[in-house]
Amino acid sequence: MSETQLFDEAKLAEIVELMGEELPTLVDAFESSGKDQMARMHSAGKSQDADGLAQAAHQLKGSAGNLGAAALQASCEAVERAARGGDLTGAEDTVNRITELYGGTLAELRRVVSG
Repeated sequence: MSETQLFDEAKLAEIVELMGEELPTLVDAFESSGKDQMARMHSAGKSQDADGLAQAAHQLKGSAGNLGAAALQASCEAVERAARGGDLTGAEDTVNRITELYGGTLAELRRVVSG
């Protein structure tokens, strides 16, 4: 899988097949929780709250992984690891990039849902 590939295509296909008509509900939940986690990440990055940043990144990483959103999952994992190590260098910029990645991931999920 390339670094720029948003999804693990095989995992996404499996989720689409398993969820069927419930997929829109799952994507809605991802959007709602993702917005909350992104807000927490922005706040933690601005206030240099390493623990808060790590926790929010961890939660978004899990949600992304459950949907096969490999690029978002990997980015969140990197932020979580850095924050747990106390390294907040460039945290705000990194969170801004994750916000863009989250938006692209959500747009692709919406495209998949609409069919």
